Amino acid sequence: MVQPINDAESYGVRIAPAEVGLGETYWRVRRVHHLTPAENRGGHHLYVDVLDEYGQPAVGTRLRISWDGGEEEVEIEPATPGEPGAAFPLGQGQICAVEVLGLPSDRVLNLHTEHTDEDAGNTLYHHSFYLVWQKAIKKVFAHYVLFGPPDHPQTQANLIIALGYILRFKPAFGFKVQEAALAERVTIIGGPDVIPVEAQERLEEAGCWVYRIEGDSRAIDRVLTDLLRQGVPFPE
Repeated sequence: MVQPINDAESYGVRIAPAEVGLGETYWRVRRVHHLTPAENRGGHHLYVDVLDEYGQPAVGTRLRISWDGGEEEVEIEPATPGEPGAAFPLGQGQICAVEVLGLPSDRVLNLHTEHTDEDAGNTLYHHSFYLVWQKAIKKVFAHYVLFGPPDHPQTQANLIIALGYILRFKPAFGFKVQEAALAERVTIIGGPDVIPVEAQERLEEAGCWVYRIEGDSRAIDRVLTDLLRQGVPFPE
């Protein structure tokens, strides 16, 4: 299952997009995650990572954490795999906003610990969040559906199968990886024999959120039909 960008919306956490023009570089939020009780274990922190355009830790990058009456900067430091680059303790009553410095940045808003008890590990004033930004270029398309080469025998079938999906959700679509790289989100329709893994890696390196639908015609049709039934272009 593909992770949502912000799974903390039910806790009131919001993302305010950076004000940037097309083609400009900025810090884009890649993930906002409310830690589960098992992950949190009674903590009350913001855990933060910032990545460069290639998905590597942007060590030395600074972030601003602000709240009513104060602010503090933290710096991304070298970390072992699985550990965040920075951590900030959330105090009772603090309602924080976080942004990355040095470029225009998406801001994550309304981060606090005043949430109801869940299982042991997430109780009142003991909630934590994990935030990830990545350096990105403001995209032209919100969503692009990438098909294989037009002369590939499976491409025509996939295009016909996807017609209802395209009419419903109205993404841009086509056959060129370099064009798909201009989209925030890319749905690949076809397996590695049609659209190679290297193409998907290029899209991810370009900062695209990528979801691949593959298999034979029946398998692809099942996935698209299910998304149409749910009324969503991507799996939740």
